[in-house]
Amino acid sequence: MLTLGASIAGAILEMADHENLIQFGLGNNRGHFSASCNAPTASANAVYPPAMKVDMSASGGTLLWGMGSGDVPKVVVELANVAPTCVNKISHLEPCAAHDDEDGDYFKCKFTGSAGEIEMPAQKAYADWIWVLGVRTRMVSKINCTTPDSSGVIAATGYDGTLAYQDGANLELSIIFGNSTSKMELPFTGEPGTNIITYQGWLTPPMSPSPPGIPPPPWVPCGHGCAGNMLQSYLGLVTAMDFGSSSYPFPGGFGTLCHSSTRGDTLSSSAFHSACDTLSGDRKSIFFARVKYGDTYRVNGAYTRISWYADSSGTTVRYGSDDTAGLFQAYPVVFKSTAGSGPYTGSANANYRSNNYGPTYGSAHDWTVSSNMITGYANLGYTYKCRVGNYGQNTCRDDFIGSYSAWSIVESEMWIE
Repeated sequence: MLTLGASIAGAILEMADHENLIQFGLGNNRGHFSASCNAPTASANAVYPPAMKVDMSASGGTLLWGMGSGDVPKVVVELANVAPTCVNKISHLEPCAAHDDEDGDYFKCKFTGSAGEIEMPAQKAYADWIWVLGVRTRMVSKINCTTPDSSGVIAATGYDGTLAYQDGANLELSIIFGNSTSKMELPFTGEPGTNIITYQGWLTPPMSPSPPGIPPPPWVPCGHGCAGNMLQSYLGLVTAMDFGSSSYPFPGGFGTLCHSSTRGDTLSSSAFHSACDTLSGDRKSIFFARVKYGDTYRVNGAYTRISWYADSSGTTVRYGSDDTAGLFQAYPVVFKSTAGSGPYTGSANANYRSNNYGPTYGSAHDWTVSSNMITGYANLGYTYKCRVGNYGQNTCRDDFIGSYSAWSIVESEMWIE
């Protein structure tokens, strides 16, 4: 069933040059999906475990999911008609199931309740063996769907935490493929009811966030040529946010302004990487961006201690691990969010290094600056925790930067220690 973008159907199949992805269409407008090697069809098949029940009892403020304290259940979905191997590919090493480390994930797990729905990213598709009586009989393509946390359940089911549901609150799982402009909902062909997750027990709603303790300085416009204005205005405030650790302390100062729009540097990701990647080894960096959304302005930024070096050959690991990294807002609200504070991926995907991207943070990506160093998108709440709301919700994105992608950077500075 197509919900958006019927142009996917009947498009040209093109074998990509990375990650064994089969693509629909050509060039920048291509759709990413791997069905079978010869037939572009797919459907969601069996869901495991069938008709899952989740215990949401709260004890001492700790949410218990019935699978061990703090564990969030994962639902395994088998993708019917999606080939686990492709022509001229090694089956046990290179599954054809749609995934691509550079361009992102293609599947999302949609959980629909009586009050709404929430979309969450699925883990990349993978190939797995089907065993019968201890014998491997065939390979299939699968994805893992992480179920929503307590806030997501509240949003999708309307459960407000004041009364325990007698019969539980239900979420129906479906699989979405595509992006925000071209999405296809894969038909579910498993046993009726096996994609329903029932939540039972008492659920305590999350507490409201504490008000910021540090008043932000006033916003002062900066014209062309006044590079360094944001570092001077906000470094003290960011230092007070207590980034870093005993092993990797936050710098006392940043001595090199490697890229600045207000200085007149070329606004492109290649210029950014050319200027900021050349320093040998890992270097601590801080990024400031004055962001405009409608008639409002924000000062957002990020800190990391690891290099931005992006090897065009792809031999360098794209994601960097840094448990001291963090996103922050310095105006109009003061808050920070450290890598790993979000519910997914820990701090392993603190930043993303590619010459096709500007400064990019998180696995979702939580905050991406596009190659023009002006626009981008925000998916906060995946690797970095939302201040309000949750991953996939406009509440979280709006609080951080105004919207998913309707914002623009009017001034930016990248400093390196």
